[in-house]
Amino acid sequence: MKWIATFCLTLFLAAPCFSQLPTGTLLGHVTDPSNSRVAGARIVARNGETGMVRFAISGQDGTYRIGGLQVGKYEVHTEQQGFRTERRTEIELGVSEEARVDFQLQIRSEEHTSELQSHSFI
Repeated sequence: MKWIATFCLTLFLAAPCFSQLPTGTLLGHVTDPSNSRVAGARIVARNGETGMVRFAISGQDGTYRIGGLQVGKYEVHTEQQGFRTERRTEIELGVSEEARVDFQLQIRSEEHTSELQSHSFI
């Protein structure tokens, strides 16, 4: 009976050691200029030290979450058709940390150029 109590006490004291994983999470919202949520945006996170790349797609409510990332500094950018790419750098991610990185996408202005060629006929 005493060994059961010792075993339970050991598990209880060891539990905090298992809860601190050497990873973190990036999360946030993607919105447009009117603060409406943007669904389907691709969010890309690159660890500046290891070069590891992970990505997520924003949900119907514009939220995203990239979990299980190694601790370190990240560059995060988002891409969505019709919007300019938005980039954040030097995002520091610590052990068991949830770093919030929100994006407000700007409409991409399409520049149309016309080329005029002149031909001379002799």
